[in-house]
Amino acid sequence: MPAFNFNKAVIGGNVGAEPTITYDDKANIKRFRFNVCVNMIYRDRYGEIRNEPNWFTVTGSGRLAEFVERNCHKSCPVLVEGRLRNIKLKGADGTEHFVTQIWAENIQFPASSKNQDIENHELLPE
Repeated sequence: MPAFNFNKAVIGGNVGAEPTITYDDKANIKRFRFNVCVNMIYRDRYGEIRNEPNWFTVTGSGRLAEFVERNCHKSCPVLVEGRLRNIKLKGADGTEHFVTQIWAENIQFPASSKNQDIENHELLPE
C-alpha cells in the first residue's frame, strides 16, 4: 500500500457575499467562512458559449481570519490555496449530511494594488 497522501485545492474566483466572522470562546480563536464562485466557461456541442458557476465554501481560522475580515469583500477576486475537508452536519430533521469545504492555508487578492497575501504557517506562534 503506498504511503503517499496528498490533499491540495487551489481555486480562483469571486467572493459571493461578505465573509462571516465568528469568535470561538472555547478555543479563543476567530473563524471565517465565505463562498467563492468559479465560473466554468465552455462551448457546448452546438458551439454556444456556456457559463456554469461552481460554488465552493472556504473556511479557516486564526490570523488568517483577521486578514479576511480586513480585506475580503463581496465580489472581490480571490485566489485560495488549502485542503479539502469533509464535515458531517445534522439537518433539522435529524438526517446527516456531508459537506466538502476548503480549509484555507493561503489567500491572495490578485486585483489588490498591494497584492497582499498571507499564509497560516507564517503567523503561528513559535
